[in-house]
Amino acid sequence: MREEILGFFRDIWPESYHIEDVPFILGYKGEEIQAYFSVLHELEEEGCIRIKDGEYGSYQKTQDTKLIGIYKASKKGFGFVIPAEGNLPDVFIPNGCAGTAMHDDEVEYIIKRKGTSERNAEGIIRRVVTRNTTRVVGIFERLPKSGFVTPHNERLGEDIYIPLEATMEARSGATVVVELTAWPEEHRKAEGRIVEIVGDSSTPDLDILSVMATFDLPKEFPKDVQEEARKISFTVTDEAYRLDLRHQQMITIDGEDAKDLDDAVHAKVLDNGNIELGVHIADVSHYVPAGSIIDQEAYRRGTSVYLVDRVIPMLPVELSNGICSLQAKEDRYAMSCVMEVTPQGKVLHYTIKPSIIHITRRCSYKEIYLALEENIIPDDLSPLMGMVRTLETLAYQLMKMRQQAGAISFEFPEYKVLLDATGIPQRIVRKDRTIAEKLIEQCMLLANETVATFLSERLDTSIYRIHEEPKDTKLEQLITVLHHSGYPVKLPSKVEPKHIEELLQSIIGTEIEPVVQIMVLRSMQQAKYSSEHIGHFGLASNTYTHFTSPIRRYPDLMVHRLLRYVLGGKPKRLAPIADEAYLTHSASHCSEREQIATEAERETLDMKKVQYMAQYVGESFEGHVISITAFGLFIELDNGVDGLVPYNLMDDDHYVFDEPHYMAYGRRTGKEYRLGTPVTVTLIKADTELRQIDFVIGEVKYIDGYLRRGQSREESLSKPKKGSKKNYKKHKEEKRKRRDSQSHDIIETTETTKAVEQMLRKLDTKKKTAFYETIHKKSHRKQGKKQRKR
Repeated sequence: MREEILGFFRDIWPESYHIEDVPFILGYKGEEIQAYFSVLHELEEEGCIRIKDGEYGSYQKTQDTKLIGIYKASKKGFGFVIPAEGNLPDVFIPNGCAGTAMHDDEVEYIIKRKGTSERNAEGIIRRVVTRNTTRVVGIFERLPKSGFVTPHNERLGEDIYIPLEATMEARSGATVVVELTAWPEEHRKAEGRIVEIVGDSSTPDLDILSVMATFDLPKEFPKDVQEEARKISFTVTDEAYRLDLRHQQMITIDGEDAKDLDDAVHAKVLDNGNIELGVHIADVSHYVPAGSIIDQEAYRRGTSVYLVDRVIPMLPVELSNGICSLQAKEDRYAMSCVMEVTPQGKVLHYTIKPSIIHITRRCSYKEIYLALEENIIPDDLSPLMGMVRTLETLAYQLMKMRQQAGAISFEFPEYKVLLDATGIPQRIVRKDRTIAEKLIEQCMLLANETVATFLSERLDTSIYRIHEEPKDTKLEQLITVLHHSGYPVKLPSKVEPKHIEELLQSIIGTEIEPVVQIMVLRSMQQAKYSSEHIGHFGLASNTYTHFTSPIRRYPDLMVHRLLRYVLGGKPKRLAPIADEAYLTHSASHCSEREQIATEAERETLDMKKVQYMAQYVGESFEGHVISITAFGLFIELDNGVDGLVPYNLMDDDHYVFDEPHYMAYGRRTGKEYRLGTPVTVTLIKADTELRQIDFVIGEVKYIDGYLRRGQSREESLSKPKKGSKKNYKKHKEEKRKRRDSQSHDIIETTETTKAVEQMLRKLDTKKKTAFYETIHKKSHRKQGKKQRKR
């Protein structure tokens, strides 16, 4: 039946036919008709047949190889497909060519125009393979008999229809969470039901709560998890299998407001001149057995999320801020990695074992920096300064060793938005990495490598932190940009980490340095978790994992369990935690959760930056170009805030984006804007709802004219021009009415009859011949009946 149905539509291609007539043409009766519609639905899902308006079916020519990818929409209507095959470039999907696909859907697409070195390939989405958007956050609008939700995420496109019985009595203007029950089709909006009312304009922290709802971040732990957490014993007792290191002086070094203290360190110079470095990590695996209620919730979360005004912990506070946190003057269970390191930074011997520790003192990054760089030392830190300076010496040596190995070092400043008690931004502060942060970082890196080596030598499969080589196409673009910026560089065909690091070192101190660092970072692939042992490109490390933060990262907790499994002689009862399928699936899940956390953190930070800048509309700032697009320049200010300068608001010339050279130039004056170009800009808009910032070049006293021009531009993009689209629709409607008023039967006025006749002549059954004769007689009737739309 499948081949017969497909053959029918193939034979009449490119014409279409009413799907309810086809089973009678093919002679189907009774249950065969029901089976026909099931097969037809399968063929539509596979993209073999297209059904228009739910009535007319037509054959869809397919490519030999199906092209699958993830569709990324833009708020302007166009989008891109990221191919499932990682080595293929993104495919541009023009406005109107996405079909019914929504942002983040998995789709099948075809290539309509091949790409070149200067532009992406262009394609059309044939069908949606998997719907990946199931929840939407937006603003509800109530109507007399129904309602609509406008998504916060403009890339999701049109609003969502909500039946009146599915509104949860939400009021107009409320921010709600919608669970989709039907996805968009031709001439039909998506449909859903409201499952949560986040709040309205009177709700405190509504902006943050909306972001949490968007990324489906939990507000609190389930009751059963809280109950289990309250039952955990806070008593630390001696255990024979643990190293007792309570006699050893050790410190923690963290931010001043940190509460989940994962790690402690100690260091001392040995008699042979080597350094003993101890990295002691909270033994979370002792308190959270695999498969427990707390563990299941921790796995779902995957990681702690650090939003601009709060922390969403992976573990309940009884653990994360309590018994697992390495508090000073308290006994704690730990997993210790004690290494003997040469003055050159090489690990000669190491011991990994559960332990009991006692933290001598808690230190902050700020006071360690002041002690080492300014010699400002508190009295109670003075006895520990010998150990701190040993750690400093070792850190510098490890950094030198990594630089020689080719590890890529980025020096990006971090920015923190300080809020008042009500969540209103007060100021933005820059946080630079000092020797205090680098000291701890080097200790953690060495411990992670040592643990990864230990597990890789004893297990067939483990959890690793990997970073793949950068894509050639992005590196080529980087080299082109540098050449046209006056920095000619060359990279070998086989790029190693040291080549990237040499490039970064060559532009230190230049105006293009911060931008090149961003471009290099963008050319890199994203680090992720994997059960495959392929190394970490950015760190120039052959074997690497995450061991040092089990309070806030689930993969680290998995690594601790694998250590217990190996150290315990690989007992059968613990074998499931080392199962390859489990590790592979968990690595993928944790990578996804990490990405969600990163996006949510960035979203809340950007939101508060826009809110902070709203008070400075009309003021001028210094900045530099960090990105160039087809519609404008992105400028970053000295306080880390970035925004757009649209080309249509640049009055001195008509600017064009030169994509191959990654620059913008004026057609009349030839004035150029490149990455890193310093500029003076005036802030003309800080839209807190859309979270967008707009600038204009130069110091401008009166911004009203620019605002009107920007608004008219947005309206022109969203509305049809007068006398064009509107008139076209009117003409099309009149043409349709004239066509419908004709008395000719459709079978007589198209080529479909000939195609059907040719196909049915091949059929040699009386049933089908009888039906053919009926159609043949109809073709000679000339009654005033309306045609069916083709």
